[in-house]
Amino acid sequence: MARGDDIICHLIAISMDQRGYPTHLFTTNHWVTGEHWYGADDVTELLDSFVIDHTFPSWAVNRWITAMVALYQPQIAKLLTERDATIQEWADSHDGDVLEDRDLDLTSKISLDIPHQIKQINKALKKL
Repeated sequence: MARGDDIICHLIAISMDQRGYPTHLFTTNHWVTGEHWYGADDVTELLDSFVIDHTFPSWAVNRWITAMVALYQPQIAKLLTERDATIQEWADSHDGDVLEDRDLDLTSKISLDIPHQIKQINKALKKL
């Protein structure tokens, strides 16, 4: 059972352009971040309660990351499932510890379109 710092897991990465605008979400193999590895089902269960509510190192950035996770929750769940599928496919075709294989770093990725995402959410809310 994970304890202390081992309970921390890498959820998602956000790629940014030169202006600081988010362009992609992606997942990585375990060796890239080194945190505890949790399967997609376990991590997806936690998405509803994800929040970074402390002020260090930057309250504004922490709130922004929290909002990004909320805005893209369905896509993040899909990326995590794709991550696990990529890991399994790699393990099936390669020898050694797949989570430490330096030849596999990026495990899933999507492009972002924030205005489109907000439109989709508004459409869904109107149906409620």
